[in-house]
Amino acid sequence: MSHLSYSCSVQRLHRKLLKINEELSHVQHAYNDATRLHGANDENVQRLEEAMEK
Repeated sequence: MSHLSYSCSVQRLHRKLLKINEELSHVQHAYNDATRLHGANDENVQRLEEAMEK
């Protein structure tokens, strides 16, 4: 029974990590696009940097 509980917890944690990784990937792509278009000193680029650091 404890093994099943542990397994469910690990699976839930894995799903959360996958979701976080996906979100970070989206932010990184947006950051790269914004940096290419507007330069690193743009206000929106700096906001995306802050979002990636969280």
